[in-house]
Amino acid sequence: IKSLETTFKNKGNLKSPAVVEITPSTTETVLSIEGLGDSPITVRNLKAGKKIILNGETGLITEEGSSNKLPDVDFWEVPRVLPGENTIKLSKKTVDMTILYYPRFFLVVNGCCGEYIRLVLHLFFRLPLQRTDR
Repeated sequence: IKSLETTFKNKGNLKSPAVVEITPSTTETVLSIEGLGDSPITVRNLKAGKKIILNGETGLITEEGSSNKLPDVDFWEVPRVLPGENTIKLSKKTVDMTILYYPRFFLVVNGCCGEYIRLVLHLFFRLPLQRTDR
């Protein structure tokens, strides 16, 4: 993301945790990010060229891969993207931001195809063979 606002589509049908990589091109005091939760995420004390990672999967907030950046970040929930269209808004144009996520799906399995899928899940992942349609 290299503009103040961008829109993309999450093809999954569940909320997906996101890993957000922020690299400022100049030193900034505050960056606000909207669209990755119900309230904005605020990041303070950004240093030029120092990558900050907000990891929505692990909950870790780091700068340059090791130092704890959590004291400089305000948020109510870890970054995530919703199913469908997502609009991300930045308060500054002087940062490069990358959002990484795996679409998540809720799958209901029934019918003859459901029996085949349950068998595959059992063979490969050792999930129990249970019928849910009876």
